[in-house]
Amino acid sequence: MKAGKMEAAAKIYRELIDRNPENCAYYSGYEEASNPASPEERLKLYQDVLTKLPRASAPKKLPLGFLTGEAFRKRADVFLRNGLHKGVPPLFTSLRPVYKDPEKVKIIEELVLGYEQSLQETEYFSPEDVGNAEQESASVLLWTHYFLAQHYDFLNQTEKALAYINKPIESTPTLVELYVLKGKIYKHAGDIHSAVENLDEAQALDTADRFVNSKCAKYMLRANMVKEGEEMCSKFTRVSEIPIRISR
Repeated sequence: MKAGKMEAAAKIYRELIDRNPENCAYYSGYEEASNPASPEERLKLYQDVLTKLPRASAPKKLPLGFLTGEAFRKRADVFLRNGLHKGVPPLFTSLRPVYKDPEKVKIIEELVLGYEQSLQETEYFSPEDVGNAEQESASVLLWTHYFLAQHYDFLNQTEKALAYINKPIESTPTLVELYVLKGKIYKHAGDIHSAVENLDEAQALDTADRFVNSKCAKYMLRANMVKEGEEMCSKFTRVSEIPIRISR
């Protein structure tokens, strides 16, 4: 690219994408080397990748950053349905970059609220799907509520976020991720003690999960519960017989 050989650079970037289709930096270089003249041409680069690598996630997600209006709505609709159908907890995290655009936030909210209503009434993502697709499982509504809780938490609408996370907790009280998210909502709202209670509940549901254990300990320390945090950490730590030397 520095030598100005854009066609050769684009070819190499495409080979890199074929080797690792989830590396977003490759797509950035591929776009720069290809220099598409319009959003349509830019989208075609990603469509060509998906034709060869239909299971890849990055080429489905990245166009949401530059598409707008109806084109964004259609693409987001497919992306959201696929993520909710599979029950992907980090679905919201993957969409967070587009939350810089209020119009896109509005479209996402409209889509997911529409899914929620239709799933409750018909067990399909939309009434138009009735008879044209298989019914969705009950877990899809659970992950839809989970997504909406994250959505409203990000928008600092704590009451709505808690209302949505409480719905799946009532139906599936043994799912660890639900309590972790509820604790995070309370943390963002400034109620660190309620956050600790929910992380402690999550940790009790899966005592072998190091991530939840460390997260719970972190929240305890934030709440100035030092002794409790130390005890929580001790579940995954051992006293070393080898002296540890700390370099200064």
